[in-house]
Amino acid sequence: MDNRTKAVIDADFFRNATEYDRSTAFFLRILDEMEMKPVMHEFVAETELCRNRYLNQLLQSGRIAVVRYEDYLRNDTDKEEYKDYFMDVYERINLYKFPDNEDIY
Repeated sequence: MDNRTKAVIDADFFRNATEYDRSTAFFLRILDEMEMKPVMHEFVAETELCRNRYLNQLLQSGRIAVVRYEDYLRNDTDKEEYKDYFMDVYERINLYKFPDNEDIY
């Protein structure tokens, strides 16, 4: 059983840490030294970093886990609340409305 604290990794941090030495070594050393287990949101892994060779290496080796929507959105109410929250945060960060024709999932 892995009792390390989970660290949710975003795309920018992952890109910077893996491009630093053009491998996963620096990224893994940071997390190992902090005794943290890296996890990544499904959207980040499958949309923002889908072509990142370093992420694919870590996924195949089991060194990073992907958190799926169904892991935390258990029913329609959860999904609707998540969508409302996502839209609000998206608009605050980007200073413009989320595109009407896009699906957050």
